[in-house]
Amino acid sequence: MYKIVLFLVLITLQLGACQPATNIPKNTSTPPSPNLIVPSILKETVTFVFKPLPKDPEEKVIPNGTGFFVGVENKLHPGRSYVYLVTAKHVIQEKGNYFPFIAVRLNKKSEGADVMKIPLIGEGARTVYVHKEPDVDLAVIPLAPQSDIYDYKYWGYSWSKVLTEKERIKQENITSGDEVFFIGLLWQLFIDPSMYLKKNIPIVKFGRVAAETEEKIPVKEEDDIVKLLDLYLIEAQAIGGNSGSPVFIHTRGGTTLLAGILTGHYIDRKENAGIAYVIPAYKLSEILFSDELKDMRGEGH
Repeated sequence: MYKIVLFLVLITLQLGACQPATNIPKNTSTPPSPNLIVPSILKETVTFVFKPLPKDPEEKVIPNGTGFFVGVENKLHPGRSYVYLVTAKHVIQEKGNYFPFIAVRLNKKSEGADVMKIPLIGEGARTVYVHKEPDVDLAVIPLAPQSDIYDYKYWGYSWSKVLTEKERIKQENITSGDEVFFIGLLWQLFIDPSMYLKKNIPIVKFGRVAAETEEKIPVKEEDDIVKLLDLYLIEAQAIGGNSGSPVFIHTRGGTTLLAGILTGHYIDRKENAGIAYVIPAYKLSEILFSDELKDMRGEGH
């Protein structure tokens, strides 16, 4: 009898020493949203970026990535904006050097589309503005195609429309599972130049925030060097040609914000891992509102 009592006492002591598992609160999952409708005007901010064929005397071009237009208000002339082409830096470079020129394909207001060449080296070269941190894969080029000829829009760059600051991310309560989408090039539509579509048709891909962290994310470069970068991770099937695409987030409050710029995706055993990485929009802000560009706009410091 003594042994039985002692055994029960020991069981009681052990049970008393254990802490119950924390219960998961009910209804913590992100509620399914109604079908997310992408405004057509967002597609009109996107253009396709082409690169030159190497050593081609006719300077033929092939599709290489995506770009989009943003506008920064002209403080000296309210109602007007400075317009910039934004893309991933690697879209306009090869082995760290700029292509002699790139081209953007723009829909015309009449019919068809035009390919506009933009010199990056030599006579008439456009200035490319990049981030002071060389590992930030972003490029900004002042470019405002003629609005009476070309059918395009620009994203008005303001605090209310962009995740320009880390604090804004906390204010919007952005977390894993929130809806995202990006708009870009499907290069398979441009396999044969004789069969090019008459107009650009930007492709919209959908996904969700995969991870939110203030830590830098490790990314392996083509030379197998691993770098720690400021990135968002999203669950989305990005492919070649999507680099430079604008990435938008649909917040729980029903607001659509520019979250960043798509720059690549993870590979798992030579397969697309389904996780893409996005340069935060506040890195773009740091270029657009750098002293260099503010001086160019006559805003001073």
